[in-house]
Amino acid sequence: MLSLRLATIALILLSFTAYASFVGFDTLLIEPNSVRIFPRTYASEIQFNFENETIDNLPKGFASYLGGTGSVGVWKIVNDNTSPSGPLVIAQTSQDITPVHFPILIFDDGIYSNAKISARIRPVDGKVDQAGGIVFRFVDIGNYYVARINALENTIQLYKFLGSRTFPLASIEVPVEANKWHLLEVETFGTIIRCYYEGKLVIEKEDSSIESGKAGFWTKSDSVTHFDDFVIRK
Repeated sequence: MLSLRLATIALILLSFTAYASFVGFDTLLIEPNSVRIFPRTYASEIQFNFENETIDNLPKGFASYLGGTGSVGVWKIVNDNTSPSGPLVIAQTSQDITPVHFPILIFDDGIYSNAKISARIRPVDGKVDQAGGIVFRFVDIGNYYVARINALENTIQLYKFLGSRTFPLASIEVPVEANKWHLLEVETFGTIIRCYYEGKLVIEKEDSSIESGKAGFWTKSDSVTHFDDFVIRK
């Protein structure tokens, strides 16, 4: 009787997995009797590799914002021959050492809720910080999420900015080499936030504070950081 029950349970689980694969969903077991489902594919995709932009200008469709204090960030298209997809990239070059200094560059044409957003990030310079990240669900300079890497700390961290206050949500130590390109991805589905580093899932967190918003890039303090291969899937 026990063997029959185990066989029945195994058959049910196998059937569920097959169904999930058939309809194009990934499953992740979070805790006993609880399965979260994420879309595997997205209906549309916007890609930016900045190869058609003009040196020393902002890329078309993007706007600069300043979170925190200090001087406005200096965002511009620059040559970077190390980029795998072509020499033109977007860079933040201001080196304001103000600690609570967050230059932000936002793609202004789109509001996203359930999405997968990715970018290649190269920490170039900075004595206080060598950080770069993906901003998502950006409402304004006081309300958004950011996932960022830091080459001085060798960390990936997920933050929430709410009412201009900073709330750390998750942190993990990983090797982040300066002057190298690193792939960072953020996936959101309802209240679930996932962060991937170099193609591997490293952070999963649940938060319901901000439901949707714009997406873009983020740096901190005196970080000089390059960004390329920006992709938004929804």
